[in-house]
Amino acid sequence: MLAMHHMTPVEVTQISNLHTLILEINSEVALFRDLLIHVGQSRDCPELREKIRKLRRSCVEACKHTAALILPQIRT
Repeated sequence: MLAMHHMTPVEVTQISNLHTLILEINSEVALFRDLLIHVGQSRDCPELREKIRKLRRSCVEACKHTAALILPQIRT
């Protein structure tokens, strides 16, 4: 656990934003998994596959954005 009492308000806000982004990615990955379960079954249709494509793109972009915020902090 991070010792937040030694952090500046800006650092606390950044960590809170990262936490929110990570939770969002986790939710999107869970939804992605749930949608993939239906591929090849009776619920499979072009609309489902389009939802999967859009969600995958959204997950990738969220991961790139989060990595861009996290990696510079790890390197310093």
